Amino acid sequence: MTNDANQFDDPHETAAIRKSRLHHVRYGQRQPGLRGLALAIGAVVAAMPGVMEHLEDAKTQRLIQVKGLDPNPNRRFDSIDPVRQPPRYWQ
Repeated sequence: MTNDANQFDDPHETAAIRKSRLHHVRYGQRQPGLRGLALAIGAVVAAMPGVMEHLEDAKTQRLIQVKGLDPNPNRRFDSIDPVRQPPRYWQ
């Protein structure tokens, strides 16, 4: 697993990856700093069970790119003020 997005830009590295016949899993860090690292690692953790299941059935080499999480924090969680809008279970 790597976050080196430039590996496939280097013909020698690409040839070595192809020749190894090993699966290649990469992820990116689109946002800088600790928040960006948290998003990248969160995406890897969330993706790996599915990636591993997918690779168990692969008969040939696979190139996997883990998709990132949405960087907008308002899209990753919901917040409810139970004083203003109590949910039905809060009654």
